[in-house]
Amino acid sequence: MTKPGPIQAEGDDDSRARDSLPQKNSPRTPWRKLTLTIYGRKVTLLVKAQHALWYTVAGTQRLSIVVTRDPAGRPSDRAFFS
Repeated sequence: MTKPGPIQAEGDDDSRARDSLPQKNSPRTPWRKLTLTIYGRKVTLLVKAQHALWYTVAGTQRLSIVVTRDPAGRPSDRAFFS
């Protein structure tokens, strides 16, 4: 785990923080295709998961973030944090 970076004023460009992300946590991480059974129906979803630090919400505690996408476009993308 890394130490928190310097506190930035609202509106500051946080591109330095984005540039320092490891490649495996990059926004370019590919989607994984999962086939699930939901309410007795087989459904295919695209899933992307990664870890992040969100200091204003969780301090130095690492968050797990999972984003789901229906390839058909319904419902819209969903994000889950824990």
